[in-house]
Amino acid sequence: MIAALEAGDPLALAAATMAFTGCRPGEVVALRARDVDDGGAVLWIYGTKTERAKREVQVDPDFQPILLGAASGKAPDDLLFDFQPQRRRKVAKDPAKVRKDALLRRVKALCKQAGVKRVTPHSLRGLNATLRRLGGAPDDSITRALGHMDISITRRSYLAPGVDEQVAARRAFGRLLSPRAA
Repeated sequence: MIAALEAGDPLALAAATMAFTGCRPGEVVALRARDVDDGGAVLWIYGTKTERAKREVQVDPDFQPILLGAASGKAPDDLLFDFQPQRRRKVAKDPAKVRKDALLRRVKALCKQAGVKRVTPHSLRGLNATLRRLGGAPDDSITRALGHMDISITRRSYLAPGVDEQVAARRAFGRLLSPRAA
């Protein structure tokens, strides 16, 4: 994510937003300036796959200035991450698909630049879910952030293998190291 933040172009910032918020690629490229709310602390997600996916996502305080910067000076209905897609021979029937495809290419280039294994934009949701779990977030918090109905979907598709065991081990070690309450 450092490479994305340093690059600072709209697509790189869209990729960073996926990692920091758990949004789907289509959700990120559809964000409008008005969707950044409460000083950047809240991101409103609309136009999603399911009714449950319409949600408010709490934004990490360190990432809030980046979202505010992206929205700064834009009209409420302007795209948050506006960019000019590469010229194509044919006119695109689905502009949203063009934006998602451009995001895929940008994530691939950022991975190459950073010297890391290539990931897909959608896998950044898994990174977000895993980091939330490692940070101690409860099931319902992770589920809400990703717009799922229940944690089983998140576990099956997004959490890294073994992450629940790592969290349990940390809790056990924490109890071993903390003094007993009298």
